[in-house]
Amino acid sequence: MIVKSFNLKDIDTKSNIILFYGNNEGQKEEEINKLYKKNEKLKKIKYEEKDILSDLENFYSTVFNHSFFENEKFIIIKNVTDKILNLINELISKDLGSLRLILDANVLDKKSKLRNFFEKDKFYACVPFYPDNEISLSKIAYQHLKENNIALSREIINHIIKKSNGDRTHLLKEIEKISIFSKNKKITNEEVIKLINLNQEHEFNDLVNSCLCRNKINVKTILNDNTITHEDIIIIIRTFISKIKKLIKLIELYIKKGDLEEAINIFKPPIFWKEKEIVKKQISTWTKSEIKELLYEINSLELIVKQKSDVSKFMLINFIYEKTIKKSNNI
Repeated sequence: MIVKSFNLKDIDTKSNIILFYGNNEGQKEEEINKLYKKNEKLKKIKYEEKDILSDLENFYSTVFNHSFFENEKFIIIKNVTDKILNLINELISKDLGSLRLILDANVLDKKSKLRNFFEKDKFYACVPFYPDNEISLSKIAYQHLKENNIALSREIINHIIKKSNGDRTHLLKEIEKISIFSKNKKITNEEVIKLINLNQEHEFNDLVNSCLCRNKINVKTILNDNTITHEDIIIIIRTFISKIKKLIKLIELYIKKGDLEEAINIFKPPIFWKEKEIVKKQISTWTKSEIKELLYEINSLELIVKQKSDVSKFMLINFIYEKTIKKSNNI
């Protein structure tokens, strides 16, 4: 049966297998947490579909083996597809007791066997989650600001919504940040602007540094934690250009002096002490020819993203990951 996301409270608590699908990850996460709060005595376990299908025996053991001291389970399976339908049919034929199983899928088209199964079944629920729009995000923003006793102008709230780029998870993170900052004091609109913008500029500086150091973990974390707008893309690209030009001059000075420490110490403008170890890592990661080629590529990317804004985010992220994972060659 189809249940609208705003009617989730009406789901029969006996319906112990529920399919969530769609690309509103923030809302799905919210609703999963709400369902779990109603079943907090259960043991929460998370899986990826691919991990279950590669070891079905272990999954069945987890579902059906009960110990005297262990609660029943609240199982979440992420990124499910039609491949899991046979497993669902197998589970339905068993006595699942108090088990709650949440299937979390991305977009499922109308031909999806998994989606059709849940839509047509009279007992098991199927819940679509559609992208938020400005109206729904405004309601969310006003609700959470009111709960935290924070009064902001309409203009500032619109700015926060714009920075979230349609992602309610990012919107709520920004509101949480504002709430923490304004605890026990009134926050001004100007402080909100600085808090949002300065934080992202700092993150983007770290992103570029991490890419040039080929630090895959940092790059992945920063990209996952930030919603990047088209304006942010230009800022990131220009940060790349600035840092790459500095690295070219540093590498040339290093080659001339033959001593990396001396080259860093005499470089103009001076390199801040906190940046010195990062710069050393970057110089040891890129050769002169590689860094010059990188400058050519990032300049070309800037021209392309200005012409093709619809794919600019994908192109930038692809560029960053590609340069981060590439094997390094020492100077």
